[in-house]
Amino acid sequence: MESAAESDDKLLESYFAAGELTEEQLKKGLYDGILKGSLLPVFCGSADKNIGAAPLLDFICDYGPRPFDAKNVSGVHPDSKSKVEWGATAKDPLCAFVFKTLVEAHVGNCHSSASIPDSFRSGPKRSTQATARPKK
Repeated sequence: MESAAESDDKLLESYFAAGELTEEQLKKGLYDGILKGSLLPVFCGSADKNIGAAPLLDFICDYGPRPFDAKNVSGVHPDSKSKVEWGATAKDPLCAFVFKTLVEAHVGNCHSSASIPDSFRSGPKRSTQATARPKK
């Protein structure tokens, strides 16, 4: 409870005055602490036996940072080599991090990625920073 209170000065004052936090204050403290990176929750479970998966997913949905709360992301434009910065709204350009590539003989390369913003629009081709060639 004290770690959650340390994410905000007002919560910390309230915690010292009352000795505890209300459920709403605790939720705000957890969310803010995780968003700032000062609080890192640890979960134990088993994927094989499906132990702890539901509470983990519930916690991520309730307390995990949302895309619109994320800081702006910066990078280097592949053509002009100038520094660019963008946010996590649908109006901002797409930025995706490919974290896994599968090579399938009949399909080709399949890439798994996390993107900012968290949605894709169909139609335009995207380019990779490494090659700057358009990809579908």
